[in-house]
Amino acid sequence: MAQRSDSRRKAYPHAERRGESRYPSPQNGNYLKNLNIGDSTTFEQGQVIMFNESANGALLQTSRSFNCGDILEVDWPQSTESPATTLYEVRWSQPLEARADLPRL
Repeated sequence: MAQRSDSRRKAYPHAERRGESRYPSPQNGNYLKNLNIGDSTTFEQGQVIMFNESANGALLQTSRSFNCGDILEVDWPQSTESPATTLYEVRWSQPLEARADLPRL
């Protein structure tokens, strides 16, 4: 998942993120995602873990997959500075079963 950019629906190949330097940044937070169903909007929330980040994105684990282009609002209460809220745009997503090396939420 990456911080929000102006190109919301662009497909981002996995190779694009491989060239970046990534830095460990273990944090626990909570996400909020709006769900539009017909004429009504509801919100879903859940836990998120950040494993690492780069200049253009972050590796996050959530309890469910999201679609490319989805926007997540994440609250980081344990931020090194003061509590922070960050918007992320989903660039790619894969089921947790495919990443057995990551801990479960």
